[in-house]
Amino acid sequence: MVGDCCNLAYPIRYDTIENQWVATGHCEKICYVSTEQDISEIQTMILSWLTGINEECFLYGTFDLADSDRIAKAIQIMEKYNDNFYLVRVPDPCASVIKNLFRRYNLQKGVQYFFYDYIFSSPAMLNEYRDLHLAEYVCLRLFTTTLKNLAVELNAFIMTSTQISNDNEDGGFRDYHQIQSAKMIVNLVDFACIMSRPSQSELKLVSEFS
Repeated sequence: MVGDCCNLAYPIRYDTIENQWVATGHCEKICYVSTEQDISEIQTMILSWLTGINEECFLYGTFDLADSDRIAKAIQIMEKYNDNFYLVRVPDPCASVIKNLFRRYNLQKGVQYFFYDYIFSSPAMLNEYRDLHLAEYVCLRLFTTTLKNLAVELNAFIMTSTQISNDNEDGGFRDYHQIQSAKMIVNLVDFACIMSRPSQSELKLVSEFS
């Protein structure tokens, strides 16, 4: 998701195949809302995307000094297009907080692309619907409805994710049954996909391909 943000926000990145800086063709204002990760963790991902250098090199300081010019250039790009990439951390989200945040960045900053980390049952969310005595999966559905309504209200693109269960470790066809807690949220999305690591049986099917 952070990579999608970078692709929209930054008009230039380093191509490791062509070994030169190339234009991406995009220069949009985006807002990434983080829930669990710290802002500094997202920034190393951005630096990795711009430079084409593995993020672990930045985390452990093992990058080659020969790449210092490329890294310095990436930092300049981040600073130049700072108004294109807004990072916000909301560790305990609820519908009212997210509505105010999205509306503010849309109206004051002109943001049309929002990326919300992932949907989960936070204490603030459950407390917000406490008086209604609703089940957890219903609360998750209501929160997802808030995101859907914001997309329509602000005429904005909103990308988010949620967790899946581990009850299909043997592979096979994956559908909404693998979504954890609130399977009904799939009815609110315009486009969705399920991503997971391939099982051993699935890897065997493509083992002969190089």
